Amino acid sequence: MWLHGQVVDRATERPMPVRLAFRSKEGRYIPPYGHRTEINDGWFQDYGADVKLMDTSFAYVDGAFQVELPVGEVYVEMTKGFEYKAVRRRLKIEPGQRELKLEIGRMSDRRSQGWVSADTHVHFLSPTTALLEAQAEGLNLINLLAAQWGDLFTNVGDITNEPLVSRDKETMVWVGS
Repeated sequence: MWLHGQVVDRATERPMPVRLAFRSKEGRYIPPYGHRTEINDGWFQDYGADVKLMDTSFAYVDGAFQVELPVGEVYVEMTKGFEYKAVRRRLKIEPGQRELKLEIGRMSDRRSQGWVSADTHVHFLSPTTALLEAQAEGLNLINLLAAQWGDLFTNVGDITNEPLVSRDKETMVWVGS
C-alpha cells in the first residue's frame, strides 16, 4: 500500500532530513520511492541519495517521501547525526492507510553552543546530494573534493567558488580540491 510519509522534529514539527530504512517482518529492506533496493557500494558506481553501512541499506530523505509498505508489521530505523536520538520501532500499517508521520527528537543542541560538525573529505556525490546527506547526518559542512583519478575527473565541473547552502543556512557544501 502506497503511503505519503513525513519525518518531523518532535519539538518543532518542522520537516527533518534523515537516514531512513523500512524493513519487513522478515528483515527485507523496503526503500522509499526513487531509492534503490540494491545499493551498489563499488567505487564510483552508485552515488545516489542512498548508503550501505556494512550489509545494511538506508535512504536519505528530505523529510517527505513515498513508500509502498505491506499491511501489518514493518520496522523503521531513522538517524540524524549525534544530536538526535536514533529511532528503531515497529509500525503497524492499517488497511486503507495513506499517511505516515514519523517523529525524531533532539537530545542535544551543540550548534547553539557554537559547535560545527563537518566531513572534510567527500568524493563522488553531486553537490545537491551531498547537501541532503549532510542535513540527514546532522553535518554543518561538507568539503566535496574535486579530483582526478587517472582519466576520470570528478566534481571538477561543480566548482563554483561559492558554497551551496541549505535554506535554513545551517548546512553548506563547498566543492574544491
